[in-house]
Amino acid sequence: MSLPLYTPNQDYMNTQTSDNKGDIELTKTRVKTSAPITGSSKSNDNTNIITKAPKPKDVMQPSFAFEWETPDYGLYGSFIDCFGSIVGAFGAIPCCFCCPNPYKRVEQGTVGLITKFGEMYKAADPGLIKVNPLSEKLVTINVKLRTLEIPSQNCLTKDNVSIVLSGVLYFQLVVPHTAYYTVHDIILTIRDRTQTTLRQVIAARNLKDVLEKREEIAKSFEESIAQTANSWGVKFESIFIKDLSLYSNRTVESKTNKTVESKTNQTNKAKS
Repeated sequence: MSLPLYTPNQDYMNTQTSDNKGDIELTKTRVKTSAPITGSSKSNDNTNIITKAPKPKDVMQPSFAFEWETPDYGLYGSFIDCFGSIVGAFGAIPCCFCCPNPYKRVEQGTVGLITKFGEMYKAADPGLIKVNPLSEKLVTINVKLRTLEIPSQNCLTKDNVSIVLSGVLYFQLVVPHTAYYTVHDIILTIRDRTQTTLRQVIAARNLKDVLEKREEIAKSFEESIAQTANSWGVKFESIFIKDLSLYSNRTVESKTNKTVESKTNQTNKAKS
């Protein structure tokens, strides 16, 4: 009986690095492994090639940190601020549960907005942030690329044809404090504005153009809403129309027939 023979593993690595502002680029890494060989089997090589290194930190999330000068809040404000610093110093002790901890965590992909006596004055990047427990408050804002489903809606084309369409909007908050403090409900506002703008864009085109030129419709939509989005601190990356169909008149006819039948029944009951 012959035992299977094993060939030693062979590793081939060819890496090249370049120093460009502290970024390291991995150009090529190859790892080759050989499978066990028996008397009648052939060797099989599995090759994995890695051509990209992880993105730098500033590419994953740009810095939104800034700080404005705060006005003088008077003697009472100074007292509350000073007393809050003392309370926070005790709260920073791990075993002191009677005082609030002044250190708050801001997760990656979010930005911390800090208000002092209700006035926003500072934005903080992800990390551990110290906040005065009595005079300051921290709010975290999501700055990741987000998707928003555009519900189905009826639109009228230039040649008076009713269509039903739905889509997906990709957007991102580029000025977090503007989006949070100037708009009451940013998601609801974006959805309503998107639906209104889509109706206007569809109304300026014939049915044939709507069916064949969806990319032009998306580009026209972005141009129409860009100025409004900038004033909200929002950037619309792209919009895609998922479903588009002609509006069926049968639904309207069935609803009309049901309404007429109900009114007729009510009239007959009143006469009897």
